[in-house]
Amino acid sequence: MKDFIAYNFVPIVGCAMMFAFVIKNNKLTERKRRFFIITLIIFLLSVLFRNADKIVSDYETYTARRAAYSAFGYFLRPLFAYALLGTDLNLNRKKQRILYTLLGIPMIITLFSAFSVFFTDIVYGFHTDTNNFYSGPLGWLNFMALGIYLVVILVLAVIDFTRKNYRHGTMILGTAFLMISAVLFEYFEVREFLSESVMTMALMLYLFFFQDDEFVKERKRLRKEATVDALTGIYNRRAYEDLMENLSKEDNLIAGILVMDIDYFKSINDTYGHDVGDIILKNVAGLLKSTFRTSDYVIRYGGDEFVVIMIGITEDLFFVVKNKIDSINAALDNPAEGIPKVSVSAGVSFSESGVSENLFKQADEALYRVKNSTKKGCAAYDESFDTAEFESKTGSEIDSVNVSGKGRR
Repeated sequence: MKDFIAYNFVPIVGCAMMFAFVIKNNKLTERKRRFFIITLIIFLLSVLFRNADKIVSDYETYTARRAAYSAFGYFLRPLFAYALLGTDLNLNRKKQRILYTLLGIPMIITLFSAFSVFFTDIVYGFHTDTNNFYSGPLGWLNFMALGIYLVVILVLAVIDFTRKNYRHGTMILGTAFLMISAVLFEYFEVREFLSESVMTMALMLYLFFFQDDEFVKERKRLRKEATVDALTGIYNRRAYEDLMENLSKEDNLIAGILVMDIDYFKSINDTYGHDVGDIILKNVAGLLKSTFRTSDYVIRYGGDEFVVIMIGITEDLFFVVKNKIDSINAALDNPAEGIPKVSVSAGVSFSESGVSENLFKQADEALYRVKNSTKKGCAAYDESFDTAEFESKTGSEIDSVNVSGKGRR
């Protein structure tokens, strides 16, 4: 009786707790919740049939019920693992959906091996006089499906670690360890009730991970909403402040900051309306993302002002930055129907000693000089210019001075 209580206490109480947790938890996706509830039901049915098998195994003479209970128990164990794997895999992805479908083949083999005792002894036979089973030449088939699922889990864990998804990789490795332990407990007949208890712990580990995973995803979603501009889909002012705070801690960082705005944007808004202004803002943001490197940070600083933080770029590459701005202006010269032609002006500053707000101010000063001279262009910060001298130059003169590097840091 004590063994019977010990055998059932952890699985029954643990499953009851998980049922309550899953039903009341609105953070899990509907698919995960549905799959996990199915997994729990299959696991409880497995415990039920294995209990029945244990009870009738004490009978002195043959009973067909024991053969049926045992068959269902052996079949439900790998079916439980199959359902649990379905909870974890993302079946919206074609490769994982195909993998999960193929893993249904071992289930068919397990179904055959579990019930083969009724028509052949090739997997398991039955001593009617002692009411006990004996293993046939293919007795290992009963463990095949569970073994295949464990191998798949281990492979998925290795893939996770190569992709630096350590959280998920560690979780499924822990689960695999628990499931292997359960199989070994049963195979070597080490206190049989431990097998079901360890399986329950594996289920709990999965459930706690799912909950934590949803929490992490929710946190990422909220952070993304807080740092991404809703209109243009690029980083916003808050993201800029976070980036500057982090980058300013890196000494001797080589970087450049570009500050840019749209020429006569207020007049365009007043003439054509804010809807057209929004289209232009989205066009400019899209051109910035497609023109600059994926490693550059493209930010809508506010209104029609944009910032690009470029890591690993020196003043010697100013002409590359200028060409990018020229290509953006060329694209803006051919807007969609009903959208006016616009242009952008930009200022850029470079540093080899780290990023600071002073670098932004320098780029902003260079932008101011462009705005008050030629507009529609790009200039690098040059401390040797005073405003009057700068404003007296033509756009081509400004470009030639900056490209040559005269007076620039």
